[in-house]
Amino acid sequence: MPNPINYDEIAKSQESDLELQNLISNPQGLQLKKIVMPNSNIPLFCDLSTGTARPYIPKEYRQRIFSQLHNMSHPAEANFELSGITNDVTKYNNVLLQLTFEIMSVASDLLFDPLHADQYTTLKNRLTQEFSVSESLQIRKLLSELQLGDDKSSHLLRKMKELAGTALNDDFLRNLWLQRLPAEIQTIISEKLENLAKLADKIAEISASPFTPNVYAVVGRSEQSSDCPNSPLNEMIALRGEIASLSKQVE
Repeated sequence: MPNPINYDEIAKSQESDLELQNLISNPQGLQLKKIVMPNSNIPLFCDLSTGTARPYIPKEYRQRIFSQLHNMSHPAEANFELSGITNDVTKYNNVLLQLTFEIMSVASDLLFDPLHADQYTTLKNRLTQEFSVSESLQIRKLLSELQLGDDKSSHLLRKMKELAGTALNDDFLRNLWLQRLPAEIQTIISEKLENLAKLADKIAEISASPFTPNVYAVVGRSEQSSDCPNSPLNEMIALRGEIASLSKQVE
């Protein structure tokens, strides 16, 4: 027998699931509401758009829950083989014995009309679909909704990778990520490697100067900078000018 659903564990996972937080802000046709499930005292976010409460299963749990509840993951396939079970109907009946009432409710039409080919595969695909967010929805959110805001660039990239999964190649994802960054950062990151190396050298030289802490205090006194053409102040001003110029070229 598979392990029962650990609703309490899923509820804790929902709290930190980025995809769920995005769906709560922009439901995209879903009706998300907290509901207390059987055998649990902790409410779960469920989708009610189909008239049936479907618990939202965080991405990290989908395949694991599918394996535990429905006994239809690859290990179960191996068990079928070890037991000599190859008939589709026999597999279907074995799985049916493992389903709880709430799981059966999402595939009731298949259960009441079993007279079709590939019963096991059809049931497996239905349950997988019901417990996962569609790939098209994830890509749509990735292309149009996810923005940098007050987040860190690295956090944004991590969210984008989670939504993209294996659907997008790294180059396309990199371009999407760059488009969400401020123009001045785009300029620096998009520069050729040789130019980045030169820019890094200039920043390192200025940062190493003992006069650097005082640069920002005297920025307004530009008339003094002409006396020392190679001063840290002049170098900082020149560096900022180069970045600003590159930003305009990008725009």
